[in-house]
Amino acid sequence: MKLLKSTLAILLALLMVFSLAACGGADDGNTDDGGKGGSAKFEPTTIELDMCKINVLGAEKITDSEDKPAFRLWFDITNTTDETNYPSYFYEFSATQDGYELTETYASYESTVPAAEVGFYNIRPTVTVRACVEYNYKEDGGTIIAGFNNYYSEEAPKTVEIDPQNFSGAPADEFTPEKVEDPLFLADYPEKGTYEAFGVKYDVSIDKFEITEDFDGESIIRVYYTFKNNSEENQKFNLVFTPEAYQDGIQLHPGYPKEKVAEEDAYLEEVKPGDSITVAQCYELAGDSPVEVDLTDLFGTGVGVVYAVK
Repeated sequence: MKLLKSTLAILLALLMVFSLAACGGADDGNTDDGGKGGSAKFEPTTIELDMCKINVLGAEKITDSEDKPAFRLWFDITNTTDETNYPSYFYEFSATQDGYELTETYASYESTVPAAEVGFYNIRPTVTVRACVEYNYKEDGGTIIAGFNNYYSEEAPKTVEIDPQNFSGAPADEFTPEKVEDPLFLADYPEKGTYEAFGVKYDVSIDKFEITEDFDGESIIRVYYTFKNNSEENQKFNLVFTPEAYQDGIQLHPGYPKEKVAEEDAYLEEVKPGDSITVAQCYELAGDSPVEVDLTDLFGTGVGVVYAVK
């Protein structure tokens, strides 16, 4: 009996020693826990594709519109082509976790960020914008592999790894587009011209602009266009031409004025053969840089003008 008690006492003492050693090790700054919540700082990664350069900045945990766990991957993307196009055209994104492909999702309305919409607004050549993608993931799963690739490419995506127990977070800096005080993209565009669509030539011009306000009191720009239907059938302005406006090389969002004008309603009207119509469209201003306004037909040719709005 004494031998048994002695043996138990020794075992208990050894357990206490090991426990104290383990506790002491918890304060040595080593947070490596087998991939579950490592504290390694995320380093921005640059990925170059055929049409763009992507600087991956980090990821943050969010809740999507269905209250499911999701992450938001932040990156700056630069248009390295000589054509205007929307950023999401330049790359194909994919994400996997534990060998399974993750699905794209959308943040709740309260958590929506402007960067989530950037992918579908055109940017000029050499312009950089901040964008993000949002995907569901498993909170108790392994490392997330996020990859960027060219569309229809057979090459392996260029990837970055994301620790789902230790997201690096949103970028600390607030993104500000580089100012373009002297836009040159429309240097060779006329303010009016005749262009062909569906085998018919149409006359079009950019006439003037004015600054007005939206419902929140923010300044927006209203641009007026004139369109002549030279066809033998009724035609709509918006089916022949695409009007766009840019500041700092980034396409402006549609604006909604507090006080509308009749020309805005004419935007969707059918124009009889031989008749002309003046239409108007509003755009949200993103600052005080000059505004580029262009009007392109189905073949990407058209008219353009630069307005100073200061």
